[in-house]
Amino acid sequence: MARITGLLSLVVLVAASNAEAQSVSVSSALGGPMPDAVRAVAIQSDGSILVGGTFPSLTIPSVTIRALGAATNTSAGVVVRLSPDARRVLSAVRVGPMVSDLAIDSSDRAYVAASTAGAVVLAADLSMVVRTHDVGDVRRIDAGADGTYAMLVPSSPANAESTPGEGTVHVFGADGARRSMFAGHRNTLDLAVHSPSQRVVLIGWRQANAFDGTRTEPVQIAYLRGVEFGGTTRWTGYDFSTDMAAPNFINRPTNNMADTRGYRVAVGRDGRLLAAFECAGGNHIFRYDPSDVTRTVSIVGGDAFHTFNNTRSEHKTFFGVFDPATGAYVTGQQIVARLGSGAGNTVRVSEGAITSDEEGRVLLTGASAFGLPLTESLAGTGDYSGGAYLLVMSADLRRRLLVTRVDPGGHGHGVDARGGRIAYGGNTSDNGMNFFSRDPLQPSVVGMKDGFFALFAGAGGADGGALDASTNGSDASNNGADSSSSTSDSGGNGSTDASVADGGRGPSANGCACDTRRVRAPNGLVAGAIVGAMALGLRRRGTRRRAMSH
Repeated sequence: MARITGLLSLVVLVAASNAEAQSVSVSSALGGPMPDAVRAVAIQSDGSILVGGTFPSLTIPSVTIRALGAATNTSAGVVVRLSPDARRVLSAVRVGPMVSDLAIDSSDRAYVAASTAGAVVLAADLSMVVRTHDVGDVRRIDAGADGTYAMLVPSSPANAESTPGEGTVHVFGADGARRSMFAGHRNTLDLAVHSPSQRVVLIGWRQANAFDGTRTEPVQIAYLRGVEFGGTTRWTGYDFSTDMAAPNFINRPTNNMADTRGYRVAVGRDGRLLAAFECAGGNHIFRYDPSDVTRTVSIVGGDAFHTFNNTRSEHKTFFGVFDPATGAYVTGQQIVARLGSGAGNTVRVSEGAITSDEEGRVLLTGASAFGLPLTESLAGTGDYSGGAYLLVMSADLRRRLLVTRVDPGGHGHGVDARGGRIAYGGNTSDNGMNFFSRDPLQPSVVGMKDGFFALFAGAGGADGGALDASTNGSDASNNGADSSSSTSDSGGNGSTDASVADGGRGPSANGCACDTRRVRAPNGLVAGAIVGAMALGLRRRGTRRRAMSH
């Protein structure tokens, strides 16, 4: 179901009209003097928006933030319920020391990952606690269509977003009774509940060493795994072997030593299973069938932003659709930013989110360095075309319907879509100096970093501006290895992003090495006419060297 993730809160609502493009009608900071963070967002059936995060110093004029359960008046883990127009706070509650994830079920109840307060289930209007589960430091949570819900307790909570260990998964039925408890797999970073197939799907990665044809080198290998509600593993995707004698030896067909990590998995509102990964080279494992490294698959691909040619070890994102019952690959796409020179630049999904709306359009958020193919650059956000991005793709992953950001820094952490509207969340950059604000509830960014929310509404424009990602390029799976196909250190650190190799400008506000020069993105692939695609894509119809420096 819908979920949010975040660091410092940003929530963006996109409401589409039948014949109009999108523009922001409301955009507001949300936070206090101390660093605040939105970690999750979900749209309820009546249109109300739930925002969950960590707010150590938040105050809301004329609203009392009530403490529920074991929380106190100083507990920083907060869930806020906004009106459908995002102009009013309907209620706000404290549930524990932090909120790192949130999901809703078909009855709009909220399932909250509340860290050391465990998991907290709240009534749809946040009026009361339905139940709590004191199972440890819960960091990820999801709820299925039949009311089954699952939560992840990492082995190393301090490293919950990078190297959490296998962790423990707890599964409960709609009545709150435990169904199973089982160990995760490798470094388990997220989970999703798919009720029709009775699966909890896990995603993550492992550190390994493999012979690449010349020498044995470290490599990070992503995985996707389907486990029955009762705890029996039914399939594992990717996670290829480093045993040269094994049928699925990672380098059996060719050098596949690009580091990969699995970060986010979700069941979208169209019922499809979606997964988002990062990779540090074009010679990545996602070119192959998840169960057979010798069999290539078709990646949609497209223009320069959807192929990994002329890239090196910068973080790039691959996202795909899979059969939850079997783990079979259905389709996939990839995204990379581009410098003015045409070289690749970072687009990350770590601490981000992926989902889809009722009609199958896929939404992704995270953090990007310079060079996003922006379809709309908001006034006052500057000419740095990176930041806490929102990417909306057509259901077949062939068209970019929207690429934008409300802050050219920070990080996107959550996204949800329902009824032609999109809720999008993340954190501002330091001081939020270029944060786009309009008709705000909170006049400005208060602390070093604040959360924010915004409402996108129709503002005129014609259909047909979407860039067809399937043109100007063939099957992206045929890109082959590029200059990123050399070796890494065992920790996956110390790599050189292509952006740094190209410009040597050091870390960006996003915390990843990238080119921070304020140059303009390539002409013809960025803004302008593509803005009109919002109406087409979102309106309702009657839906090392190759290593990652994590």
